[in-house]
Amino acid sequence: MAVREALTRLLGERLVSLGPKGGYFVTSLTHEDLFQLRELREILELGALRLAQDKMSKEQIKPP
Repeated sequence: MAVREALTRLLGERLVSLGPKGGYFVTSLTHEDLFQLRELREILELGALRLAQDKMSKEQIKPP
């Protein structure tokens, strides 16, 4: 059931497509798609680092 739900969600996000005889196929990504995904990942990771830094003490932030 979880796999079917995941595939339905991916289909809704156009990351997979339904084949003519059934089955799912991964949608091709353009260079622009890949650039945008990388840019979004960078934004999210930097945000996560900032949130973690705010919750850590100075001793925890120092390198060993």
